[in-house]
Order: sequence, then structure tokens, then C-alpha cells
Amino acid sequence: MLSAAAKLCGFLILLAVVFAGAYAAGARLGPVTTSYSQPAGGGSMNMGGPGPAGGQTPPAARIRGGR
Repeated sequence: MLSAAAKLCGFLILLAVVFAGAYAAGARLGPVTTSYSQPAGGGSMNMGGPGPAGGQTPPAARIRGGR
């Protein structure tokens, strides 16, 4: 049987490995978002316009139950 101190030390090492892996994955993948965003320079800044190009509803609006 392992002592309580050894178990705690093992848990902390495992926790550090998990966080280091998550940090490395985040650094490789870049920012992740759940909201709809248009590509830079790919559209107008018209706030009162008819909507996205092509008349399609953004995926985020469909999930929220928008138009």
C-alpha cells in the first residue's frame, strides 16, 4: 500500500501532466470559440443589413433558435 503522501504526490504529478498537455494542445490549435465569426475582411460592417452573404443563417443562430 502506498502512503497518503505518495498518493498525493502522484496525483499532483498527474494533474501537472494533464494541464501541460492541455496547454500544449491550446498553443497548437489556437483560440477556440463557440460563436459565429466571419473571416477577416470577408464581409461588410453593415449592422442593419439583410444578413450573411448567400442568405444563410449562421450556425450559432440556428442553435439558439434564431431566424
